[in-house]
Amino acid sequence: PLAFVAIDEQHKFGVAQREALMKREPLPHLFNLSATPIPRTVALGLLGDIEISNLRHKPENRLPVKTFVVCPTKFRDSPKWLISELEKGNQIFVVCPNISEHAENISSVEKKTLEYRHLLPEKYPVLSIHGKMTSEIQQKVLLQYKATPGSVLVSTSLVEVGLDIPSANIMIIHSAERFGLAQLHQLRGRVGRGDTQGYCFLVPSTDDEVETERLQLLQKFHTGLVLAQKDLRLRGAGEIYGEKQHGSLQTRLKYFWSKKLFRLSKSDARKMVDQSRQKAAEIASGLLSW
Repeated sequence: PLAFVAIDEQHKFGVAQREALMKREPLPHLFNLSATPIPRTVALGLLGDIEISNLRHKPENRLPVKTFVVCPTKFRDSPKWLISELEKGNQIFVVCPNISEHAENISSVEKKTLEYRHLLPEKYPVLSIHGKMTSEIQQKVLLQYKATPGSVLVSTSLVEVGLDIPSANIMIIHSAERFGLAQLHQLRGRVGRGDTQGYCFLVPSTDDEVETERLQLLQKFHTGLVLAQKDLRLRGAGEIYGEKQHGSLQTRLKYFWSKKLFRLSKSDARKMVDQSRQKAAEIASGLLSW
């Protein structure tokens, strides 16, 4: 029988996909792994429905990635610095939300590939990759990028996970407001994987204050779990007993995310169940109707 299930990159799977593995008899042990848990998972941890273990230590000699929120006009002044990094043999990721240009202010892979080829000297190759390419072409482009010091790869969020290129130390995310905090943190994790200082530039397409404040959270925090908790506050927990993994949680409790309140209510609930199973069922029925 299946005894143990490990789900890596847990945030990439839906509730139904994960629960399908847990409908087996006997019930297997479940181990989820994620650098950036989705809001529903964080909420279940706060509720005590799942246990969360936090690996706090980075690999030896790994430096925190320096992160900056930069307006597009200011970012246009950066070519000299980018070229100086490419001259050292370092590599650059450039990420856009779209493959082709659909909206005027939203960055696309096709447009940014042309811009960077115009911006940088010809000796620095500017490659591109996206989901509409066949897997064979994608693999070929990635191998070429990995083998070419001083190169640039323009991509969609396709490069979010699974890449380990130690000489890639710069991540530039255009139209950064189009990505969630968890996704931005995952993308940031693609650089600075060697002993060289990593840099991440978040370049929004909007001057909206709320979006700017959201992006600035990545300047302040470098821990996936902390950002996941911030994401929970911003996007909501979704459905604890349903399939929505984010969104507002329907509750009448003002201090729903109070850890102290959780501990007290959990302790009282256990006492009620121990004292009288029938009484506990009556209380549960009353809570559901409330």
